[in-house]
Amino acid sequence: MKKKLPAGLVIVIAVLFMMTAVAAAVTSGFGLLRFYPEQSENTAFMDRIVSIGQTWEGKYFDAEIREAAFDGSKLRFSMSVTPKEGVEKVFIFPVMKAECDGKALQTECSLLPWYTSPEAGIWVPQLEPPIRNYGYEMGDRAFDLNDMVFEVTLLDHDHNPVTVTKDVQWTLSFEVMHTDWKIGFADVGLDDFQTLEQFEAFQKQQYEAYNRRELLLDKHGDGLFDPISEPYTVNGALEYTGDYDDFLIDLYTRNVFTWEERAVFSFVAEQAQIRKLQQPVDFTLPDEQRFEVTKAESTVSGVNVFVNTKYLHTHEFYDVLPWDFILKADDVVMDSRSHTNQSLTDTEAILRITYSLEYNANKPVSSVTLVPVQHTDSGDVECNDLAIVINME
Repeated sequence: MKKKLPAGLVIVIAVLFMMTAVAAAVTSGFGLLRFYPEQSENTAFMDRIVSIGQTWEGKYFDAEIREAAFDGSKLRFSMSVTPKEGVEKVFIFPVMKAECDGKALQTECSLLPWYTSPEAGIWVPQLEPPIRNYGYEMGDRAFDLNDMVFEVTLLDHDHNPVTVTKDVQWTLSFEVMHTDWKIGFADVGLDDFQTLEQFEAFQKQQYEAYNRRELLLDKHGDGLFDPISEPYTVNGALEYTGDYDDFLIDLYTRNVFTWEERAVFSFVAEQAQIRKLQQPVDFTLPDEQRFEVTKAESTVSGVNVFVNTKYLHTHEFYDVLPWDFILKADDVVMDSRSHTNQSLTDTEAILRITYSLEYNANKPVSSVTLVPVQHTDSGDVECNDLAIVINME
């Protein structure tokens, strides 16, 4: 049985493992394991799942955070949102804040199963016709307002994933907004466009609709953010100061939405055990390019590895460099979900490149193999003979 707790009460994650709640999640197909079935046999991850049962009742809907798990880098939690009968449709903008050891941490919050950015928001009740995030089938992991799962990653100031070994205070707020604008759907999806011209033509239709006080979305319900932000975009970028989430809320409520109410949930995630690389690892690839593994961190369910290098010629732009990297581990399922990023810093005509590799794993690991991948004219080649073993303690 889940224990009901009033909103705002601090819950210490992983102090008490609610076996009955986890068993229900496995057998019923609800909760975290609906989206992370590979973790069902990962004892270390399962031991960090805790039942929260924190509820909130508002004018337009009721909500509950059901369960959560924090591994030191990622917070995963499941929620239910139940619309009140007969109420108008509202738009929910989720904002997740994190604080550790008295310092605010940056976060990246995604809504599964498509890792949708919160900028897209959540419509309650669901938009009709059913759209990508609200009813679009993806195996047995279709979106359901009654069983939403969020994944939140801790980030540094360069937007790279980080780990912490102390308790984290999490505060989730649902900014509830209402609009009387008409919502329309195009007969194409953003993934249908083959050229930039096609996309720009769709955007022109969106902007024309915006001037008529209409939100024109694609056939999946995507594309809300572009017409709202376009009037405030300078040279292709939004200019803002201060907190980004506060800026976005202000942006949405300038013309399109009116702010109605705020649902707030707050809890503490207990510190997690992290394995870390003790000292940097240097290596050189056949083109005499030197690399350095500056940081490697392993949680109970994931691995972050950072590989740095530099190029003397600024014309060698980072997205056409000859090398990339992947991670492998023995007897472990590793899933990158395309989180292999490259960041670029131009200093004194030298390109300093950081490859950020973020992987999910189905069990704790203490050692991974970093495999260089060479980009050639005939395709990418995994160079296993050049692989480097990275040990973490």
